[in-house]
Amino acid sequence: MSSLRDSHEIYSSAVAAGADRLGKGAAATSISAFIAGLYATLGGMLALTVVGVIESSGAPGRLAWLAGSLFYPIGFIFVVLGRSELFTENFLYPVLAVWEGAVERPHRRIVRLWIFGFLFNIVGVLVMVGLLTVSDMLQSNRSLGDPVVAQFVALAEHSLTEPLWPLLWKAVFAGLLINFMSWLVMACEEELSRFLVIGVTTAPIMILGTHHSVVGSSEVLLGILHGADESLAGWVIRFLIPVAIGNHIGGVVFVAALHFLQSLLHRRDSESTSGETDADVEEARSLRSEEGGVPAEAVRARNAENEGADAFRG
Repeated sequence: MSSLRDSHEIYSSAVAAGADRLGKGAAATSISAFIAGLYATLGGMLALTVVGVIESSGAPGRLAWLAGSLFYPIGFIFVVLGRSELFTENFLYPVLAVWEGAVERPHRRIVRLWIFGFLFNIVGVLVMVGLLTVSDMLQSNRSLGDPVVAQFVALAEHSLTEPLWPLLWKAVFAGLLINFMSWLVMACEEELSRFLVIGVTTAPIMILGTHHSVVGSSEVLLGILHGADESLAGWVIRFLIPVAIGNHIGGVVFVAALHFLQSLLHRRDSESTSGETDADVEEARSLRSEEGGVPAEAVRARNAENEGADAFRG
């Protein structure tokens, strides 16, 4: 059985992984992000399809939604195990690498990573959504097509009419969950444990009705292209931009910053503990030996009192 990794080991691995991502060129980042967009769309599409199928069989809507959420993590499993670049995942490792000064020209590199990662995630989503729409895959099975399509249409209309602040805070929570996933995946040493971590941290994104900028965009776009009374401009302005901002806040502020602070305090405590000089250690050992095992601090305090009394009598 493998030993558990402590937080310092996880942090060091996260910084190294972040430096590796920041070291990639624009072309490598773009193709990796494009693949992640394809993966993410498959996960969201499969989850809502399961909801539609189960609900059409007469099962309660809540049960159908819960069942569909079990399939929601599949896209994230593909992304993590396939080592592709998901925009919302890059709010932890690369940020820690920048704050630790692990690469040269860090701010230029991380802005490039975020821009190309975000743009090509969305390009991947658009391509996969286009393929699903052109092939008429959602409606190809006449017995299941309408209930499944209805799920995408309803989700798109709900997401694009939701007030800004609830939308934003739900996005913050989703960003937090995704980057919790990244941290905990780094703690795992076996593939099975990674599967479990990804499932436990990403299924709540759907269960709780939070918003992920990439997966959510694929679902909203499929709804728009299958009859939702919304526009592509509405998707960009009322969903994509605010949700991306919320995901960013959730990852950077509530995960990266907290783990950076944790590591900073850990290192400070370690330096404080190791700050005793050899002379201090030797003195403590000598005092303890001379006084029959009495703690050195107690001996020093008693000696100081005696010196003060001698000075007063003098």
